[in-house]
Amino acid sequence: MYADELKTVFHRDGFTLTGFVGPDPDSKEDKLYTLSDLHKLSTVFDDGQLHAGKTMIYTAQWERIGNKTEDSSAYYTKADDGTVKIESVDQDELKKQLETDSTAQIDVSGLEAEKVTLPVSAVNDVLDLEAKALSIKMADAAITLDKTAMQSVVETADGNDIQLHVRTGDALSSDQTEIIGDIEQGMALDVSLTANGTEIRSFNGKVTVSVPFTWTQQGVLQAWYLADDGTKEPVEVAYRDGNAVLTLKHFSTYAIVVKANDPDSGIVSMGENEVTVQKQADAVYYAAALYAEDGRFLAYAASEAAEDEETVTLKWANADWSKAAKVKVFP
Repeated sequence: MYADELKTVFHRDGFTLTGFVGPDPDSKEDKLYTLSDLHKLSTVFDDGQLHAGKTMIYTAQWERIGNKTEDSSAYYTKADDGTVKIESVDQDELKKQLETDSTAQIDVSGLEAEKVTLPVSAVNDVLDLEAKALSIKMADAAITLDKTAMQSVVETADGNDIQLHVRTGDALSSDQTEIIGDIEQGMALDVSLTANGTEIRSFNGKVTVSVPFTWTQQGVLQAWYLADDGTKEPVEVAYRDGNAVLTLKHFSTYAIVVKANDPDSGIVSMGENEVTVQKQADAVYYAAALYAEDGRFLAYAASEAAEDEETVTLKWANADWSKAAKVKVFP
């Protein structure tokens, strides 16, 4: 069997086959046989063992492809176009992460990549560790897939490598602004996933993406999924440590905006960490923002309206009410 055939039989994602260790007929000790050595004297059977005349077992030897990531979670290579490929994950390192967190993380943020490719075998390795989620930290974004989303993507990819591409920071186009309406500030966000050149848009489970967003204008933070037919749908968004964190509906285009509005007159009641408002016709998504007297933003809350309720209650997890001077509600 020739070297190329041996590579096919003993292929492993993220590894290169270097040879086989087996007995040396002359010294009766084990030695490393290169692939070119082996095809001259061996035949490979279906059980994966190498035999030379009488029964002798040879053990395949592999080396990992690529360099280790900064957090030692994976091995990678980087293409000329800047795309980072995760060749394989280090399950031992990921196990250490999972001792203190339920999410496995691969950090390639220091490699300044907008595009990251990984084989489905790497995702399956994470699933084998029973991680509840996988987070891939890129140059300007962190994308997190829960267990169901990982399984969904693996099934859709059908054995092909998957590529994540997140582009942030672009200004909204005039068409996108027209869909959203008047805003104080905003930016476009494109999140794509492809397998074998085919774009994957839908998925099961939960996918979130965290991107830097400098909130400079007074108003409420909103995020919208921008559909191809020119319509928009609200998506859940939170603001954490200078980042907008969106819960995605699809791998597609989104708008992150700050919208201003007059104080809402439909406020029914206010508590120490919540505000209850009257539902308005055709409004399904509500947001509320707290501001200090000097206009500084303090806290944000959002909720979808239940069909059978006449009011909507928005709650803040952490808000310093001693500094709050104004609340705005946006349906």
